[in-house]
Amino acid sequence: MKKNYSWLLVLVCLNAFAQENVMTPQKLWELGRVSLETVSPDNEEFIFGVSHYDIKANKGNRDLYSMSTKGGEAKQLTSDAGGEYAAFYLMKGSKIGYSKGGQFHLMDKDGKNSKAVTNIKGGMGNINAYDLPDGRVALVFTKSVKLDKTTKDLYPNLPKAEAMVIDNLMYRHWDSWSDASYNHICYAFLDKNGTPITSFTDIMPAEKFDSPVNPFGGSESFTMSPDGKTIVYEAKKLKGKDWAISTNSELYSYEIATNETTVLTEGMVGYDKEPKFSPDGKKLAWMSMATAGFESDVNDIIIYDLKSKSKTAVLRESNLYDTYTFQSYSWNGNNSMVTGIPDAGSNQIFSVNLKKLKKGKSAFKKLSNGDHNHNHFEIAGKSLILDRQDMNHATEVYSISMKKGETKQLTHENDEIYANLSIGEVKKRMITTTDGKSMLTWVAYPPNFDPTKKYPTLLYCQGGPQSQVSQF
Repeated sequence: MKKNYSWLLVLVCLNAFAQENVMTPQKLWELGRVSLETVSPDNEEFIFGVSHYDIKANKGNRDLYSMSTKGGEAKQLTSDAGGEYAAFYLMKGSKIGYSKGGQFHLMDKDGKNSKAVTNIKGGMGNINAYDLPDGRVALVFTKSVKLDKTTKDLYPNLPKAEAMVIDNLMYRHWDSWSDASYNHICYAFLDKNGTPITSFTDIMPAEKFDSPVNPFGGSESFTMSPDGKTIVYEAKKLKGKDWAISTNSELYSYEIATNETTVLTEGMVGYDKEPKFSPDGKKLAWMSMATAGFESDVNDIIIYDLKSKSKTAVLRESNLYDTYTFQSYSWNGNNSMVTGIPDAGSNQIFSVNLKKLKKGKSAFKKLSNGDHNHNHFEIAGKSLILDRQDMNHATEVYSISMKKGETKQLTHENDEIYANLSIGEVKKRMITTTDGKSMLTWVAYPPNFDPTKKYPTLLYCQGGPQSQVSQF
């Protein structure tokens, strides 16, 4: 990948907060935090969440809403205190499932008749839900399992001790601390009578390893095959210093019928993550880094034919390995994909035609444009429903026509606030570096900028080079 914007500079001119019509920290916290959840099976509607924060109470609340994929009025689905997350259309779209308080809930499409359908002791995390061909609904999730002794276990005569005994790496990654417990992948099937389920199967019994990989992995780190027979998950099954210095996470395939686990990525020495089955279940894709120990390597997409056992690397096959890196992807049928790619200071969406890729033809088509971050996306027939943001605007949900490229804003959570704000201009500049490369920088001007005046400036330099300075 061309590292022409891995180390970036941002120059921000600050204006006095005394002006009433400019963004302030207080106004920033008034914005609703919008994020897309999912699209219905018939592609007619989508679910999104909105979080609001109470500064005095130091609390937030997130509710779920639905809206037509063509736009229109939003319908509020949940209104309880706390937060509702990870929504899924289930039972052929007749029900909506979601996570709340560590348990899974089901409700009607209109938000009525909500009830908890799990009662798992200690709660669940990273819940994924799947409609299976036999009519069942499967839940695949993570569960914290205590396998080591704590200081209180080792020294029962010191029950009030809060000390930790640390004699090896990796005891902390960023702000994530290791403890006596490990996150394991588990599964269960919803009871057809609606009785809350209390039991589940741990597919990593007694294993002192985490899945997802700490500290950033989530529900994207595992998946279930369309027939409900196989679970594929990411894990780095190493210990101590080996875990700390390695980027070699593997993908493991677990067969539910036999309880057998096999490694799918033997010999692949970098990160392998985010597995997804094709809709027909004949292929498995995942994102992969090729270089051992290089955590900011290019993310390629590997397509694995489950019958022939052959692997295809999308960027290498397209001769684009030194041009792009993937940050997200989704199957669009069995022979094409939609992908997210960082592109010159923004996140853009591309389609990839796998049939053209096999024939050696140009397989990539850019679907989005502009200085925006196009983030989480879902496919709705011939359109994309996605989150979009830029340096001057918080995330809202948009649609993009995959054929014509037409863009339409669907949610308008923060329109009223922005209508009363003066917005500063943001300009892109390319600077020649001392080694002759081109480095992208952004200059963010204050509202009502007067070029005849002098302003204080803030110089922001981001390290990495795992990510670009884009629109986040």
